[in-house]
Amino acid sequence: WGALIYECRGENCQWNGTFRGDNSPEGTYVFEIQFIQDGTEEIRRGEVVLVR
Repeated sequence: WGALIYECRGENCQWNGTFRGDNSPEGTYVFEIQFIQDGTEEIRRGEVVLVR
């Protein structure tokens, strides 16, 4: 828990389900997205389920 497994600094980013070159195990992953919209910093949090 608490490890950064993916980071993107651009548009249209997509996580391919790997961490350090290896397939991540199936399961629920929490995420936090930080971005600036109309000059205001926004944060979104949620979960994604990885199924192989």
